[in-house]
Amino acid sequence: MDITIRGKNIELTPALKDYIEEKVGRLEKYYDAINSVDVALTVERNRSIENTQRAEVTVFMNGNVIRGEESSISMYSSIDIVVDKLERQLKKYKTKLFNSMRDRRSGKKSRGVGKQVDVGVAVEEESDQDEP
Repeated sequence: MDITIRGKNIELTPALKDYIEEKVGRLEKYYDAINSVDVALTVERNRSIENTQRAEVTVFMNGNVIRGEESSISMYSSIDIVVDKLERQLKKYKTKLFNSMRDRRSGKKSRGVGKQVDVGVAVEEESDQDEP
């Protein structure tokens, strides 16, 4: 897995690079077909913005792209939160992929497609005539 780290208005220290590589490296245990990961770190220079430390991570896989971004007060916490988001997204993607492959092997149709549901309401007719 190739990890590219870019920074805007921030100095990329070796400690920060190692931290990113460690955290982003965890993503491979959730899905092993990751080709590359692009990490963009930005520090906003605006006093009106409270969460100035932003981390954007883009994961490139075979045919798909998963992206997450997060802003907070600390760059390390931004990285932690965005990696947690990507872990959830990768778990969800892998589950969907596994379920669709399982359905294809067993010959099932996709869920919700081709099903016909007949929702009929039985209505009893009451006569207005009084019976003696």
